[in-house]
Amino acid sequence: MMHGDFNPLDVKLLPVSQAQEVALRRRMYVLVGITFLLAVTLVMLMTLRPYPVAMVVIFVAIIGCKYTLIITAVKLSGLHYNARMSLRKKGYKVCPGCMYDLESLEDQGVCPECGLAYTPEGLKSMWEGLYTKLLQKAGR
Repeated sequence: MMHGDFNPLDVKLLPVSQAQEVALRRRMYVLVGITFLLAVTLVMLMTLRPYPVAMVVIFVAIIGCKYTLIITAVKLSGLHYNARMSLRKKGYKVCPGCMYDLESLEDQGVCPECGLAYTPEGLKSMWEGLYTKLLQKAGR
């Protein structure tokens, strides 16, 4: 993709809530759940019947989940950073309603796809507000 081209369906450039973000966030929740269950199992094994081999295997699995969770969080953070930088380069001219590229249109007007009215100040305020909320989400 050339520097001047912008495709709102490109995963790396799509501003918010695309399938990859949802999948990464879901993976994080699953990993946290698995880690919790493994930790409970480890504690139960330690208190009820110590099985050294099983405890080592569970401990290694917990460490693996931890590092996979960290990698997933870094990927999600990178996705948000790339999308935010792309929006800033475009002057925030992406429709928040339908993700239509507004760069070739007037600075203010109505989105030709969904009919949402926009202004430069409104777009910047809305997009920066969304990314501020994303930074405050759990798992971030």
